[in-house]
Parts: sequence; C-alpha cells; structure tokens
Amino acid sequence: MGTTVELPADRASPGKARALVQQSLEQGNCARELVDDASLLVSELVTNAVLHARTPIRVNVDVEGSQVRVEVEDSSQVLPQPRDTARDVESGRGLELVARIARAWGAERRRDGKIVWFELGATA
Repeated sequence: MGTTVELPADRASPGKARALVQQSLEQGNCARELVDDASLLVSELVTNAVLHARTPIRVNVDVEGSQVRVEVEDSSQVLPQPRDTARDVESGRGLELVARIARAWGAERRRDGKIVWFELGATA
C-alpha cells in the first residue's frame, strides 16, 4: 500500500508528513513502535528538506506487511551528510537518529533532485 503527498518547504510540512505516515501505518495495522519510529524519522528528513533544500517536497510511504519504506524527495542535488554534533547543540542529529533507528537508509541523486529514504520493520 503506497501513499504520496506533495508539501511546500515550510514549517508546517514536518507535521503534515508525520500525520501522513501515522495514518498510512495505522491503516496498515502496523505496530505502535513502528508508527512512532517512522513518524520521528520522516519528521527529521522533511525538516532537513525544508531547512536545506528549500524546494517543494514529496513524501512517499509504502507499507507491505510489517515492512515500511519512506522516501522524501526534493529538488536539491546536495546529498545529506551525517555530522558530528556536540551534545549541547539543539540541531544537527537528524541523520544520526535515522541511522540508529532505521533498518536501512540512504540518499540518491536524481536528475531533478534527490531522494532520502529509510526502511523499518522486518527484513524480507
């Protein structure tokens, strides 16, 4: 089951992306922990797109059984890079969270921008 939404590059978009993921995973009868993890991670990726790409954003959510894949697309060619961030700094740990929580994640350049994705749940 797949769902897609187009979002502007504004402060409300991370919340809208979280709501989309929650609704999609709850309709797929996913476990609460999976819903919570996916909601957190999509919020981090959409926030990064809003702050750094500053272009319209597309969020794709695919649920197949207990497997979830979320993709965040924007029009920037710049791939995200995890960085070392001091503990007392309020931002900059989004990709660290994605790497720690997701089963797999990555970023791919496309002709018209990039996709940053993560997968959660049981392996195939």
